[in-house]
Amino acid sequence: MDRLLPLEKAWALAKSLPKSVPEAIEGDKIWEIGHIDPKAFIATNCIKDRLEDWENIDPMFNRLLGYGATQGEIVMKVCCGEGGVEGIVNFL
Repeated sequence: MDRLLPLEKAWALAKSLPKSVPEAIEGDKIWEIGHIDPKAFIATNCIKDRLEDWENIDPMFNRLLGYGATQGEIVMKVCCGEGGVEGIVNFL
């Protein structure tokens, strides 16, 4: 795992979530990000400056996780599947 690139590691971790983690459904905060079309987002929000582009993405994650959220609060928001963590990794 240590030899993987960051997004490869994130993808592997997303795929290895335990079956007890619920599947994301429409209405979940994570589902909203997990269903963003990356190509459409790039076309309307990104300018190819990584730092500036991150400034368009970071607020979405802060809204999802809650800035300064505890680990327990974050755990309650994590869901698996295409609309969950896998969707977020795909988006990134």
